[in-house]
Amino acid sequence: MVKGKDQIEITKDIIQQSPSAALRMLKRWLRESDIDIDEQLPSERALCSKLNVPRYSMRVAIKVLEEQGWLRKQGRKRFLTQLGDVPAIKTAAMGAVVILSEPHHMTFDQLGPGSLWYIDAGADQALGELGIKRLAMDPAQITVESMNQLIVERPRGIITFRDKYKHRPTMEILNQFKKVMVPIVIYGYGPELDDFDTISSNQEEGTYLLTQAMIERGCKRILRYWELRMDGEQDPAWLRLRDKGYKRAMKEAGLEPLPALRCHEVPYLTNNRDKFNVKVRATAGNLVEVMLDRHMIDGIQTISDRSTFSIAAAIRLFGLEPNIDIYVAGYDNYWENCNERIWEPSIPLATVDKRNFEMGQELARLLTDRIDGKLGDVPQHRKIAPRVVFTDDIDKFNFGMN
Repeated sequence: MVKGKDQIEITKDIIQQSPSAALRMLKRWLRESDIDIDEQLPSERALCSKLNVPRYSMRVAIKVLEEQGWLRKQGRKRFLTQLGDVPAIKTAAMGAVVILSEPHHMTFDQLGPGSLWYIDAGADQALGELGIKRLAMDPAQITVESMNQLIVERPRGIITFRDKYKHRPTMEILNQFKKVMVPIVIYGYGPELDDFDTISSNQEEGTYLLTQAMIERGCKRILRYWELRMDGEQDPAWLRLRDKGYKRAMKEAGLEPLPALRCHEVPYLTNNRDKFNVKVRATAGNLVEVMLDRHMIDGIQTISDRSTFSIAAAIRLFGLEPNIDIYVAGYDNYWENCNERIWEPSIPLATVDKRNFEMGQELARLLTDRIDGKLGDVPQHRKIAPRVVFTDDIDKFNFGMN
């Protein structure tokens, strides 16, 4: 078909030789070929010959795939990185605070105030009130390419958690950001975090207040039932702090601290009654020595709220009534969301609320202080004071709060 002198004829051959067509053909060839991830691609000239496209169109297609994360350039060579686009984070990350957090599909009412997701919510709200853009990302889903893109975009700061910090992808991200001086704040503590700004719960104060509260309720022989995975020779740092708080409160009250009962954690499915019963019997076996002397203990502190249900059920096996004969206290304030309530009606009479929402807000404040240059060169390590909540009288008595 002939056109006027200022027009060209749009033919099938011209369309097939366009950069967009070259991009489609190159993507298809990469998917269908035997080339492996991290393997070098043929030369630009060889690809043009294979796919029968012009050199210019091939050059544009290769450039697009580099930007989308399919390919990486090393000198004059190109290597296959992945078969798919890098997540589109370019404009989202720029100027944002990135919150590294695993996704969840429950409402905060379903999770309860003791959930770590409340820390996310507190940080998100505090940053939002300051008009700071936020970007939540799952560290397990960040590829090397998207991490490099994040670094290029340079977000305003990073907020993450100690447990996630131990995962390899998160460690790589934090180390890379630290090199380029992006502010980082972590929830958690420990020697490995000495060079970072951190926020953590005051574990010593939490157990100190809990022990004080139990003493004021009449307990004098309080057992610490520490159920642990025991994957190391030494107790974790947070548990040593809890021991310190317990001993301080007992000493101030003129009471003799009892040795902590340390035992292996019995893993089980929280939605399986038979497995729960196995855990109850194992717990009773751990407690049998102290239970043989009826006057040996009158209260039990546990690692977390979840443990209180198997302990209460075990107490019943000895013919005693939990929270009447022996006071049972938890930690972390998430007992309302424990599946074990289906099989054991007794709830912890007291628990420690670490104030996770406020913890998240303080993470945001510490990060913005660092961004605004209000802090010196020395890393900041702030602790949030917890509170004791009595579940039988929540409105009247929140220990440790003004």
